[in-house]
Amino acid sequence: MLSVLLTAAAFWLAMNRVRPTETALLALGAPAFVQIVVHLGYFLHLNFSKQQRWNLIAFGYTVLAALFLIVGTVWVMHNVSMNMMSR
Repeated sequence: MLSVLLTAAAFWLAMNRVRPTETALLALGAPAFVQIVVHLGYFLHLNFSKQQRWNLIAFGYTVLAALFLIVGTVWVMHNVSMNMMSR
């Protein structure tokens, strides 16, 4: 139920343009982060118990690998863009 409420709140914020453009990303990002935590806890049953230790380690590695991939891609594309525009 919490997931549905968070989705509806984000949809309402986006459709009604309640926030100015500068703060809209933060206003939509906060419920998205809370929804990720809700999904991890209630659907994937991840918690800090001893039985879930290896699952948490695997999840942490997955997040770290995804961050490396995303940040590395943005960094390479930025450098390519800067080197191509200067000539």
